[in-house]
Amino acid sequence: MSSVIDPCVEVSLVSRLCERGLGKGMFVNASVVLNATVPDFCWFQLKNAVYLDGVAVHRKAHVEVRDDVINELLLQKGWQVLRIPYEPP
Repeated sequence: MSSVIDPCVEVSLVSRLCERGLGKGMFVNASVVLNATVPDFCWFQLKNAVYLDGVAVHRKAHVEVRDDVINELLLQKGWQVLRIPYEPP
């Protein structure tokens, strides 16, 4: 099951990251590393992945388990993972 992110939330976050000089080397919605995970934002050179997790989906037990597995696999490969929970408008 995949979550759908409000494009306004994503655009707003990208704008804020760029304003702070964090846009360089960033990829948006790029498949990475394992289990067909698609971070909302990632920096390949830095091995940083950011997920915007809509709470309606990501509070479900089976989704939390999946997210934990993805986090652990990414961490084992040297990635840092940030998950940002949000309530879609």
